[in-house]
Amino acid sequence: MDLIMSNASLSDTKKKDILTQMCHISFASEMSQAGQEAPSGMASYTCNCFFEKVSLGNSIKSAQDHCKEKAASKFDL
Repeated sequence: MDLIMSNASLSDTKKKDILTQMCHISFASEMSQAGQEAPSGMASYTCNCFFEKVSLGNSIKSAQDHCKEKAASKFDL
């Protein structure tokens, strides 16, 4: 991930697209493993949060933890 975020040849839009796609895949996998169906909008909300946090310099783990907690609270899970 650090390579993706620091590669000057990638546009900001391309970086966001790559991270968002990876996030959506991970999100769907985690929800499936938990046997839950995500409420409408939860994946986008969580992945936008994740991208914002990583863009601000947070670690991937920190961004994941923060955004999972924030989304769970917002969507009552």
